[in-house]
Amino acid sequence: MIRDYESVRLFPVFKRAMTYVEHFAGNLVNLGDALGRDCNIIAFDICSTQTVGCLKAYRNDGTKNEDWYTYNAEVLSPTKGVVKEIYENPNTNTPGSFTPGRASSVTIEREDGVNIFIAHVKDILVKEGDEVNEGDVIAYGGNNGCSRSPHIHVGAWKGEESLQVEFDLYNMGKIVEEVGESYFLTGYTEEEIKELMKK
Repeated sequence: MIRDYESVRLFPVFKRAMTYVEHFAGNLVNLGDALGRDCNIIAFDICSTQTVGCLKAYRNDGTKNEDWYTYNAEVLSPTKGVVKEIYENPNTNTPGSFTPGRASSVTIEREDGVNIFIAHVKDILVKEGDEVNEGDVIAYGGNNGCSRSPHIHVGAWKGEESLQVEFDLYNMGKIVEEVGESYFLTGYTEEEIKELMKK
């Protein structure tokens, strides 16, 4: 039987194109973790086996945090609200391994009582009690807590109910256009893309 979960649509957390992995029901159970998404900036990079670009979350071999596009990237507030809680973990993981523990995080409470949890951040720029708007830079991408590579986790809940997270793809499209980033069929005109899709 399919259960109908309540969802929350959020502003994108990066000023770049991103992809995400979803925490399906039962994968993680804590409020803020359950039904959330792990987000990574993606970009075209030369694949080791090809001479053309392919979408990747990192450059080089990804063994250093700095290889990952998400690491040190500006993290945007995905909502308007008040910063309810800050937690800072001083440890930084090396890609491929992690030190167990709570991730550095920012929790923002909206006016309607929905809480948004943004984790694995570093260099947090806001403090508890601050009012933020969607799109404000609140931190930078990190790699701490239960994380094997730089990424940003976004979760949501209201009361004791986890909410399914989704991102506003219209705003993501505007952001990608504003920064001049096109990662899909770069170099083709709109008409050429339409013709390619017919084949």
